[in-house]
Formats: sequence, structure tokens, C-alpha cells
Amino acid sequence: RLQGDWSSDVCSSDLKCLVEHALKELLPSCKTADDILKLTVCEPAMGSAAFLNEAINQLSEAYLTAKQKELGQTIPHEQYTEEKQRVKMYIADTNVCGVDLNPVAVELAEVSLWLNAIFKGSHVPWFGMQLHNGNSLVGARRDVFSAAQLTPGRGEKGIPERDWRVAVPRAVAMTASPAESEVFHFLLPADGMATCTDKVVKALEPAAFERFKRWRSDFIAPLTSDEIRRVKALTVAAEALWQQHANELARVRKATSDELHVWPDPAPNRAPTSTAQKDATFQREMLSEQVKNASPYRRLKVAMDAWCALWFWPLDQAAHLPTREEWWFVLETVLLGSASLAEVPPSTDFFPETLPQSTLDFTPERDRYGQVDIDALVAALPTLRVAQQVAAGQHFFHWELEFADQFKSHNGFHLMLGNPPWIKVKWNEQSLL
Repeated sequence: RLQGDWSSDVCSSDLKCLVEHALKELLPSCKTADDILKLTVCEPAMGSAAFLNEAINQLSEAYLTAKQKELGQTIPHEQYTEEKQRVKMYIADTNVCGVDLNPVAVELAEVSLWLNAIFKGSHVPWFGMQLHNGNSLVGARRDVFSAAQLTPGRGEKGIPERDWRVAVPRAVAMTASPAESEVFHFLLPADGMATCTDKVVKALEPAAFERFKRWRSDFIAPLTSDEIRRVKALTVAAEALWQQHANELARVRKATSDELHVWPDPAPNRAPTSTAQKDATFQREMLSEQVKNASPYRRLKVAMDAWCALWFWPLDQAAHLPTREEWWFVLETVLLGSASLAEVPPSTDFFPETLPQSTLDFTPERDRYGQVDIDALVAALPTLRVAQQVAAGQHFFHWELEFADQFKSHNGFHLMLGNPPWIKVKWNEQSLL
């Protein structure tokens, strides 16, 4: 099983051992006790968060042990449990993240983390930006192809160079940017899109099957010089949105964070905003719910989801597969915003000219990247509507988008926790002899 709760397969002693040996490689890098509180942990198939809870327990114990040694003080026995719970609450609320394909598992993980870290007088933690419902194995990445791979030619000794359709893209960190001649992989057609090889399905839907085949042949044809120019411009726009999103995500994370303290700080924990207020802030600023000008996050996610959806396109929706020109139009409309207004039919009001400044805290910043009404766009374009339906069913997860601020500040997580592939030990007398 690639997704879901694996904790049922692991007894508590095995779980403790796995986390202990994982942290054993990480803790020596912490020079002080406070460094332990900066470690970030993520579980890509968290289930009910058994691994995350065990990591919280062990990190809390490690912090208190190191802090007592640093200060030359000892926490009274009757006070130790409460102080450990305060550390557990801090780590749970600040340092752990998780992903699961099952939305119910995400809710169970929230409850599980809260119950593990709760103590007298504590508030209800909010995990809205830490625990995500998604397929951690399927999504778009910050990977790029070079211009040379977009215009395949003859290499040394007449051997054809590998173009983007068969090459492996290069990863680009959030702290860097693609080179001027590079383009993001999720903006380009790919050979595996709209593929169906099932013979039974082919016999049932021969017309749709042939349509898939013809579409794929046209869609992955070599790029023209004009298309290369357009995809380069789209990459520049996507990178600007990505960096803006990372900044906004960091600000929203800070705005929804609670005031937490750990030993030896005696100050009580405080939650300046309620969970309902945190939910509203996240939905408005990140998801752009009931907001005309979509956030950089939502614009990028729509583009990435559309690219991923082409790999899972329903056979009965073959009529709505985009042509190459339609594909560029969707990307330019979403990523360039009002920059592509001239190409939009005059009667289509995708980009409202006015937007109440009170609807977004970051509107002046976002206006630099144009204005896009995603809801109106999805309603108007059948291709985008099908792509959104596919994305809702498949739960595509784009790691460097969902955790953009984390990748920008720490280049990811300090520790990825998961269940190893278990092999049952069997007695084989013949091999032994």
C-alpha cells in the first residue's frame, strides 16, 4: 500500500525503534536544545499520524533532556509530565506535517495529534496548513527542461539529442530560479498523456480510443519557435507567482500561528485567533474562496492540476481534450493574468477591472501579476472543468507548492518518516542445509 494508515502493521515497539533510529541520524546535528525545536518532520502517508506522534514524543524528550543539561537544572518530577506536554504541543503545532490520500485519515490525524499533545489549560491546535489531503506520489514539481531539449537536433556523431519528451528534467530549488532558457516541465505536453492500453476498453469504446491516439500524436508534436517563446514567457510568469506564493504562505502561516512557550519559559500559551478565524484566513488568502482575483497559489495549482489531469483523462471526455492552441490559451490566461487580456473574447468577463481592496490583505502585491477569476474561467471552459473534476478525484499533490515557504527556507523537511517495506521472515530449511 502506497497510501494510508500503515500503523496497524507496526507494533508500538517497532514504531518506536524506527523513529528512534531515524532521529539518531538527525539529533547529533543539533548544537543546542533549541535547535531540536527547529527540526521539521513530515510523513507522506500518515494515516492516523502514528509516526508523527512518536516523533513528537521522542523529540520532546530529547529537548527536555538537552535543555536541563544546558541549564544545569532539573525539572521537578511532579512537573515533568506537564512540561513535556507543553513541548509536545509546540512541536505538534509548529514542526510536523503530513499528507494522506484519504480525507478521513487527515481528520483522524488532527484529532490524534491534538489528543497526544493536550494538557490542562491548553487550547485546540489548528493543523490547516500542516496536514493535507493528497496523493503524495502524483503531482507537478519544480523541474525544468533546457531550451536545447525543446529544439531536438543532431548531437555528436549524428546521434539524435534527447528532447523533453524522453529526457529527465532538472530540479530547481525554491531558493533559485530557472535559467532564462529553461521551462517548467508542467507547461509542456508529455508522451504519457491520455493513454489507454486496456484491450477491453478499446473494444467497448473504439471511437474514443482512436480519438485519444490522434490527439496524443498531435499534442506531443515538436514545438514551433513561437510556442517555445510562449512557454518561456509562461515559465517566467509561473516563477514570479511561485515566489510570491511562498512569501504569502509564510505570512499566512505566521498570522495563523499561536503563541506557544516551552520550559523554562513560564509564560502561558495563547491563541490570538480561533480555529474558525484561521480557517477563514486560509480559505480567503490561499484558496481564494469568494474572491475574484485568484491567489498565486490557486493559479499555479490550476495549471499544475490541468497538466496532471491530462495523464488521467476520462475516455468518455475525449471530446474535451485541448488542442495545443487551447492548452497555451488556458496556461496564458491563468498564469499571465490580464497580460493575455487581448486574446480573450471581448464578451467574456474573466478579469474584473475593479476589485474591492478590502477582500485581500495582499491585493496590491497580487495586482502586479494580473487579475484572474478562476471560477468564471472554469465555468466557461469545458477543458478546465474536466481537469478540475479529475483533480478532485485523484487528489494531485504538488509538494513544492503546498509547502513553498518550507522549501524556500529549509529546502524541504529535515526528516521524512515512513513505513519501510516489510518482508516476512520465513523458515527455509532447504536453503539452510
